[in-house]
Amino acid sequence: MDNNNPGLWRMGSTEDPMYLALTDYPYPQRFDINTLDTMELLSPANGFGMTGCTHWQREPGTDNSINFSYKVRLITPKIPT
Repeated sequence: MDNNNPGLWRMGSTEDPMYLALTDYPYPQRFDINTLDTMELLSPANGFGMTGCTHWQREPGTDNSINFSYKVRLITPKIPT
């Protein structure tokens, strides 16, 4: 993906934050807010997704982060013999 890190997001509370650099690629990068060093590349627990969303949302009244991604499963149809 050549659309590198156009969005930044704080996950969690302001007391114990985790900062992410986001793209539409499903793997956000965690980084240190003070040095901007990359700490890790986060991957979905369910395997490789096809896409994510750069524009995360905050659940109103909470510190919860909401995002989506989707995965395409290629199904080969059975051909009658």
